[in-house]
Amino acid sequence: MVGRLWCGVVALAGLLGCSSVTGQQVPAAETGPRLVTSQLIDGQVLMRDANNGRVLIHNRGLTIYNPGDSLAPDVTMQEQPSGFDLLLNYRNTGAQRRGVGNIRLGVVTLGPDITYEDFRHNSADLPLNVQTITALGWNYPADLYSPVAVLRNGTYAIGISLQYPVIAYAHDAIITVASPRGAYMNGEGGQGWAVGFDVSGAPHGRAMQHPAVLEPGESRRYVLSVRVTRKPDQWVRTLAPYRDYFNWGYGGVRYELDPTPLLAINPADPTYISPTNPAGWGPDTRPDTYGWSRWTQKMNGPLGAWPGYMVWTPTGLYNQHTENNYPFQFTTRWRSNPRLMSALDSEDGFPSVRARGKRLGLWWGRSLQVAGQWNAATLTPLDPHNPAHVEAATAELDLAVRAGVSVIGLDSFSHDLMPIWEQVLWLKAMQAKAPGVKFVIEPSACDVMHRLAASFIDGWNFENVHTIDDLYKVKNPDALADFLLPGHETWVGMRWDGWRQFNATPTPTRIHNDIRRYAQYGYVPVVFQEPAYSAEFRASDTEPATIPPEIRTPRGAHAGIMTAPSVMNGGGAGAGGPTTHSGLPMNPLWAARLFSRSQLRLAIRSAMGLP
Repeated sequence: MVGRLWCGVVALAGLLGCSSVTGQQVPAAETGPRLVTSQLIDGQVLMRDANNGRVLIHNRGLTIYNPGDSLAPDVTMQEQPSGFDLLLNYRNTGAQRRGVGNIRLGVVTLGPDITYEDFRHNSADLPLNVQTITALGWNYPADLYSPVAVLRNGTYAIGISLQYPVIAYAHDAIITVASPRGAYMNGEGGQGWAVGFDVSGAPHGRAMQHPAVLEPGESRRYVLSVRVTRKPDQWVRTLAPYRDYFNWGYGGVRYELDPTPLLAINPADPTYISPTNPAGWGPDTRPDTYGWSRWTQKMNGPLGAWPGYMVWTPTGLYNQHTENNYPFQFTTRWRSNPRLMSALDSEDGFPSVRARGKRLGLWWGRSLQVAGQWNAATLTPLDPHNPAHVEAATAELDLAVRAGVSVIGLDSFSHDLMPIWEQVLWLKAMQAKAPGVKFVIEPSACDVMHRLAASFIDGWNFENVHTIDDLYKVKNPDALADFLLPGHETWVGMRWDGWRQFNATPTPTRIHNDIRRYAQYGYVPVVFQEPAYSAEFRASDTEPATIPPEIRTPRGAHAGIMTAPSVMNGGGAGAGGPTTHSGLPMNPLWAARLFSRSQLRLAIRSAMGLP
């Protein structure tokens, strides 16, 4: 039986692009001068600056785990010159499935005012004060780019990362930072900050969609790594253990970066919806009346200096149940009208734009929410186990390929609708079906998905806006993405309608400078306006500025093995059992889970007409 299960794992590994490389979940022993000393005392951590004895993490009775009804791990500490690694080994010896519990670090004593790195959309500095912030908690992989946290002041940066194979373990982690109260508030170093990695509970009232649970007889290892640097502006150094683990397990980007900007094309808009124009088409360019020639002539003519275009609303909008826009039927709706079907015409349709060497994309509205009909009242999360869902999505994808697109934007491609351990399979199946198409994930992709597809973030902000500068969400390059995935492609949407609340209008020069600035930050601009094109809008390579040269990852040098997951240094099937490509033992329970996914993979490929 185990042999059959392992065959399924091997098939899955091939789909996900695994290869044989070396690496390990537990970081190797590091060399270099000793920056800190670390101790594990009664299940609590104490860490001090090795030079001056200043406490950096204080043990105030805040234990690493508080199991309650969950499993208690066996915990060991591996000291490092710049920090430590906690090895947490769990084993369910009972007869019932059990939760893993939550992992907590002691009080980080960097003072009352710190900068916390917000990794939800990019690497953004977030000032925190112990009096004004009680707690924050964000989910990986739904919100956060990686399961990491970085806290810094003017002297130190402390990075904490959780090394766990999210595809194999199939659960979320909510990373929390809090200023503890009560008994944990006072002590050496003053009031500080507690960091937690909650994998089974529901901290601060937030439910966990996918908790960590072990079946009877199952074993797992988690590694919590902490690193310190006295160069706080180079905080990426503190995440080297996670970077090394990620490179080993998943590898680098699997696409080629295209830095060319795109002009957003919107054939439809809600303001145009009327009884005589239910799809909301622009009145002078209605493709249901004129075909697509007026739009393609515009793209090939007045807007022809732009190297690429992304077409939103390519089939118009719902006029009923408008809360379900953008429509899932981003291409098949063309079949309702011969003029709309001119989208496929080689002279007047989208293929004519590609024939001029342009980058052309279509935006797939609500790409993981299947609509049974136009103007659908309800949407159903796309289930890759459901043949009808797969067939509906395949029909949309087939017409997009026939239209000659080189890019498809995946709207609402979120972990909440389809967990990433299934997203990976679904995305790879679509890539196999349309090998000439690059996919772009929205909302912003986590690290595991970003290696497979480009990521889209909003460059605008309309919440808590007090000045015009507040309208601009992006303030800097994405250093974490540069560190983990050099050569990544990240798009940023740009619009200026937020200026209206200040009774102001940006000048053409301001718009030009805004686009140029975002491009200099390393993002591919997607512009919801029609400014004159400039070569300054091409995305820059920011890695030389964000990552010190001695810790950069060679591009294209690693492919990753962890998509055929292992028990990582122990706890598996035992001698003579199946192994991963690295020779580590494979837990048979994980193999059983992955076998079902390999069957899913074959079903997807069959339904999409793949060999």
